[in-house]
Amino acid sequence: MPWSLKEIRAAIPTRLFIKDTTLGLYYLFRDISLAAAAWFLASNIDPYFNQDSTRELLTPMGAELARWAAWGV
Repeated sequence: MPWSLKEIRAAIPTRLFIKDTTLGLYYLFRDISLAAAAWFLASNIDPYFNQDSTRELLTPMGAELARWAAWGV
């Protein structure tokens, strides 16, 4: 590592070294919420695109392409 710990610490704004439990809990809650939302959405990709109504709307090939696109995102 070409930089010393002192140089790295000097490059970081001092406001980021202030401990703030409320802000830390907010970030924790936000991260858990986003992970839960991502898990929920990802677990519903295949069932949604395998529904007959979705396949009728998008055609079977379109539904498969949309499913692949959803997994790619």
